[in-house]
Amino acid sequence: MIEKILRLKNIARFHDEGYGEFSLGELNLIYAENGNGKTTLSSIMHSIAKDEPGFIKERATVNKEGDPEVKLLTSSKDQLHYDGDNWSGPTEDARIDVFDSYFVNSNIYSGHTLSHDHKKKLHRFVIGEKGQYLSKRIDRLDKVSRRLAKHISKIEERIKGVVERDGLEVDEFIDLPDIDDVDEKIKRKSSLVDDLKRADELQEKNGLEQPSLPEIPDEEIKTQLQKTLSDVSKDAESKVEEHLSQCMDGGSEEWVKTGMTFLQDEECPFCGQNLEGVDLIEAYKGYFSKEYDSLKSSVESLLDRVTSDILPDSRWNSVDSTFDQNQSRYDFWKERIDASHQIPTETREQGQKVLNDLREVLSTLLQKKKAAPLEPVEFGDEATEALDTYRSLRDQLEAYAEEVSEVNSKIESFKSELESGSRTEAEKKLARLKDCRTRHSEIGRDLSKRLLLNRSRKERIEEAKDEAKDQLEDYQESVLDSCQKGINEFLYKAGADFRIRDAKVSYLGGTANARFSIEINQKKIGLGNAVTEVGEQSFRNLLSSGDKTTLAFAFFYARIKEVPDLDERTIVVDDPISSLDQHRRDATRNAILELADSAKQLIMLSHSPRFIWSVWQEHDDDSTPHFFKIKRTGDKTSSLSEWEKARLERKLQDPYFHDFERLIAYKENREGEPERVAKSIRPVLEGNLRRRFADYYGKEDGSVGAFIGKVEDANDDNPLSGLQDTDYLDELDKIRKSAYCHDPHHDDDPFLPEQISENELATWVKRTIKLCRGLPGTSF
Repeated sequence: MIEKILRLKNIARFHDEGYGEFSLGELNLIYAENGNGKTTLSSIMHSIAKDEPGFIKERATVNKEGDPEVKLLTSSKDQLHYDGDNWSGPTEDARIDVFDSYFVNSNIYSGHTLSHDHKKKLHRFVIGEKGQYLSKRIDRLDKVSRRLAKHISKIEERIKGVVERDGLEVDEFIDLPDIDDVDEKIKRKSSLVDDLKRADELQEKNGLEQPSLPEIPDEEIKTQLQKTLSDVSKDAESKVEEHLSQCMDGGSEEWVKTGMTFLQDEECPFCGQNLEGVDLIEAYKGYFSKEYDSLKSSVESLLDRVTSDILPDSRWNSVDSTFDQNQSRYDFWKERIDASHQIPTETREQGQKVLNDLREVLSTLLQKKKAAPLEPVEFGDEATEALDTYRSLRDQLEAYAEEVSEVNSKIESFKSELESGSRTEAEKKLARLKDCRTRHSEIGRDLSKRLLLNRSRKERIEEAKDEAKDQLEDYQESVLDSCQKGINEFLYKAGADFRIRDAKVSYLGGTANARFSIEINQKKIGLGNAVTEVGEQSFRNLLSSGDKTTLAFAFFYARIKEVPDLDERTIVVDDPISSLDQHRRDATRNAILELADSAKQLIMLSHSPRFIWSVWQEHDDDSTPHFFKIKRTGDKTSSLSEWEKARLERKLQDPYFHDFERLIAYKENREGEPERVAKSIRPVLEGNLRRRFADYYGKEDGSVGAFIGKVEDANDDNPLSGLQDTDYLDELDKIRKSAYCHDPHHDDDPFLPEQISENELATWVKRTIKLCRGLPGTSF
């Protein structure tokens, strides 16, 4: 199947055209007026079908530098390239059959005569060619099969060259699964293999640490802050403190406390004076009692514990360094274990402040208690809030510690696997992973696809070869009868009043040739030849041009229907309706659609848009026709392009659009015959007026002059009066009066100028188009 026409260069009217932007489909309808390039395309297809460069060489563009060149792309992505001398690419796989004037002239008749040479060629076409086709097909399929076998062997060797695992069979490679995240798994498995090589070293590597913070003895602190002594008065305390501050400087309290140990029998140890009843001495006794001393000591001890042991300045530094250590250790292990680790950033950022705040508030409370041991101190909201925040911080560390524990568990599992793991088994699994990756890499997919495709093709080739062998055995016996039946069947559907009879092989002249009779009104008439005398009934004088065209297509249609691999072939039909009436056109159309349904691809070329339209209307709704048009791009050049169905509809439905397109083509490319272009100006003007002013443009007189008269005579109530004295009406009148506005409505100006000036014509064409596209009031 031809998928794309990539290039046509220096072939007849195709000078240098590239068409890679559009594709052909299963059913392709190409419209072209005669002389624009239909025959050129069918000749190219003949050249491929027969692998014969002469079909292109004989159509090389005359007086044009450079060799002819053709590039086509098939549906199997093979490129067929004609470089001026020969075709390259698998032309034998293109499988193209062409019906055109060359086919008719070569195989059926030339002019009005069916000669002896035609009969020989007809025999080769109907019998010999098909029989030879089967025989050649068997040889060709065998060659293709052997070539594919070599190609398959090369692909298999390439596959063996990219596999990792020893002894992996090609089919095992093909069946390897596509594994998700295969690169990551290969990375881990490679790491495992490396780790197995250094297992002893890894066993000594440590896991992560679990940071923690101590519990705060808040109940003890609260008890000490609230504690007092019932036998120590606040008055004694104040007296002692006042006396000591007045009489002694620093260290006085300790000096007095020591001195009180020497007090006996209420007598001063220094002067012997009786101290009984002295208030200050009583205060000293209470102040320096064991209970008081114990209270102060416990407060001081608790303060030291909080600031030095529980919440020292370095406490959070230890936690913070654990975070860094853990991250470093995790970075080492993360490639080996399937566990996540995330330092709690917010906790880390807030930790030092939380500890500082709690230490500060607790220290303040204990300092306050130390300064006044007998005074109860409230724990307070600030301390409670700082303690709650601290405990929340501890909870976060405990949650982090659980994650650390999970990571450590995975590390221990990994170490256990290392201890029991097999390096050889790990290397095998790694090789398999790499082979899976290679299998589904670009090169693996390509090699596998090509291998499977070529194996499938080889299998189909072998099946086709066996089938062709069977067909060849039965072919000679049945082909003539079948071909005659198919031809007459088509002639019946086409309404032809003749049939072929007595189809057989004759060896007259020493070579095999096809012979048959024409039956008309139940009488058999001989074919005759070039020397058949005038007056003798024969093929030449009994069949009309339409009959001969019908018979030629019947031969082609009957033969193509019997091609065993029709569903793999491209059928090209070029203008099959020459000299045919409507009934035969319909029969031909139906036969073309039947071939389109059976063949892999059908390309039909026709100069008749109505015939193309009828094929489109009757085609199978399951397929979508592709429309193309060959149009002139200059005096000596043509181009193939996609054609919108809407344009085909317009071409059939309204001559106005034909004339307008003709003006556009002349304006943009000077395309078209000047006389025909000039004759399109008036129909375009009148068609445009009828569409713009349908309610006011009289149908009884559709000339431009009549419209101008209606405008000039319009009263104020008539909307046409708005065009009076406008540039639009003035321009319309100027174009109408030009020598190039052919107006058969007026006897005083019935003809075009004797000598047409193309430049002057182009000017009037541009003015006409501009007027038709403009609105009333447009400045000209």
